Amino acid sequence: MTTTSRQQNPEARIFEAKVGEVTITADLTGMSEDFTRYKGWLVDDLREVFHRVCDPQDWKAPIAIWVAGEWVLPVVAAIEFHTATNPTVQLDVNRMRYLVESEGYRNGPAGP
Repeated sequence: MTTTSRQQNPEARIFEAKVGEVTITADLTGMSEDFTRYKGWLVDDLREVFHRVCDPQDWKAPIAIWVAGEWVLPVVAAIEFHTATNPTVQLDVNRMRYLVESEGYRNGPAGP
């Protein structure tokens, strides 16, 4: 098996996920961007956004977060990608901010 590290190739796209005590690593360097993007956003970027908006103790929990206008699209895409739900967006016209809500992975179509 051949592995690529960021030290060997700074352009390497390495995906790493930890499930319980097991860490899974995949080299996506040669993979088509069709598989590493969702609605135009890099999956790595969506993962980072999702980790900022989900409950760090329970990522499957419902989500409700206030965001500025420029964050609506990436937050909605990240929630869709990670929870398989369709978040709702409401505008607070008094403060010009948006409430993005989702029932979360657990209560959505992909949940248990």
